[in-house]
Amino acid sequence: MLPIGWRVRVHHVLPLHLNHTGIFRGPHGHVHRRVAADRVFVIGDTPHDIRCAQHIGARAIAVMTGWNTREELEASQPDVLLDDLSDLNAVIQMLEA
Repeated sequence: MLPIGWRVRVHHVLPLHLNHTGIFRGPHGHVHRRVAADRVFVIGDTPHDIRCAQHIGARAIAVMTGWNTREELEASQPDVLLDDLSDLNAVIQMLEA
């Protein structure tokens, strides 16, 4: 049970039309593009966030902005562990590498 005030949005995208470019239209007419998992970055501050990234094959970026300790995040083996996202230029350079 989620605490009061939390809003959960579940969105399923069904590939109703897929062409050779990997672009497809979802059930509500939104256009989507398939992206290779290794080009996806998940930024999170919990071990669960890191596990989710690893599960889909994305790069996991852990940030020390939540309640978990450095040791707990390191044990999740993220690709990168940052203290915070305050140095945006460094974060962008890391993402582009």
